[in-house]
Amino acid sequence: MINLFYLKRGTINKLVKYSIQFQLCLVILSGYKSGEKPQIPLDAKYSTAAMKADFNQLLAQIKNNHPALYDFTGKDAYQEIVKQQFEKIRDSATVTDFYKILLPLVVKIGCGHSQLWLPQRVWNDSAVGFLPLRLFIEKGRVYVVRNLGADTSVKISSEVLRINGLMIPDLLDTMNSFISTDGNNHSAKRDYLNTSWFNGLLAIALDFPKEYLVDTRRTIGAPVQQLKLPALNLQTYNRVEAWPSATPKFLLDSSNNTGILTIRSFSFYDSVAGFRHFVDSFFAKVKQQHIHSIILDLRDNSGGDPFCSAYLLAYLAKTPVIYYSESYEGYAQLEKPMPLAADHFEGNFYTLINGNCFSSTGHLCALLKYYHLGKFIGSETDGTYTCNENSKIIFLNNTGIQLRIARNRFSVDVTGIQRFKGIQPDFPVENSLDDVIAGRDAAKLFTTDLIKNEKGP
Repeated sequence: MINLFYLKRGTINKLVKYSIQFQLCLVILSGYKSGEKPQIPLDAKYSTAAMKADFNQLLAQIKNNHPALYDFTGKDAYQEIVKQQFEKIRDSATVTDFYKILLPLVVKIGCGHSQLWLPQRVWNDSAVGFLPLRLFIEKGRVYVVRNLGADTSVKISSEVLRINGLMIPDLLDTMNSFISTDGNNHSAKRDYLNTSWFNGLLAIALDFPKEYLVDTRRTIGAPVQQLKLPALNLQTYNRVEAWPSATPKFLLDSSNNTGILTIRSFSFYDSVAGFRHFVDSFFAKVKQQHIHSIILDLRDNSGGDPFCSAYLLAYLAKTPVIYYSESYEGYAQLEKPMPLAADHFEGNFYTLINGNCFSSTGHLCALLKYYHLGKFIGSETDGTYTCNENSKIIFLNNTGIQLRIARNRFSVDVTGIQRFKGIQPDFPVENSLDDVIAGRDAAKLFTTDLIKNEKGP
């Protein structure tokens, strides 16, 4: 996966201590270390010998490090993928073409903490450009929900049929094949693309075009209009795109006697005390104001420090809970029953989830589900009761392509939950195209109505 996975995907150890940022400039320009080779044009080609050497280096690192290489894709099937991809190295190729040959070796592991990224120098290239539209996927169709460019002929809610001559179903299949998830989580892939990252993957799929030809129609059966849109460079794209904040927040809705706690990240490795103070403040106010219900919004929270997610759990549990199923280095206290928080909540609560809930957030959701704590509203999470992490970063010697490979497995103390399936909502609710355009939050509105109905007249 490209570098925009690097900061987005949560982590459960202290190797990667970056706060989650939803700014493409930070994500795709943030190399794990310096030392990139001098600028190499995007169309520069590598010899078959150089690519075969990098292929073998990648494969060796995967085999030597990943703790569950054949759990999702069996050994025989994985080795067949390796053979097929190696045979594709026939002629010299660009770094992007070679990257696409390597991707299945990482994605087919079925581990969201193991990704492949293009070299940082690719994103520094002035030839790299992005589609000047925000798109939204609904039931396999793609629609325009925001115009990021200057072309006034773009019509919001138009359906996109083709981009640069390629049909949308084919493009979606290609981009989905780039995304590492735990297992092959379709909810995660869709929600990942619907949270601003469509354009980066599209640029890779189309080999970084300077211009996008977009075929649209207003309604089914209407005439097709082709838009010719110049690509936006990285700086312009970041300036005009609307990136949501990862800062936790809360509010108290006195009219509905409800507290709304929004946590988009647990990545507070260097400021756990600050996160705890935030959580303490919320639950103290909940107790002071006799709040009856809580909406816990974990959507788009890709994880982070388990000391943060565990701290929140201590406010929601009914009895002391063991977090981890065994002892992991640095987390010994989480394998013992955690005392309940002094102001732990005893009312009704509702957790909003989607396919971008991952890593430590998946762990937390698994524990909430296992202990029947609250109700889940939204869509299936990517993460579940177990995941792999303690990753390391490897730079391939010749091409500079970067591999992030997980090295350990971490599991919370539950049983009976599927490993390669996310936590399911009790009430499946997703935003429609009309909701997105109108700025409505379908899951939150549904939950508010649920609270009102459960309270009665």
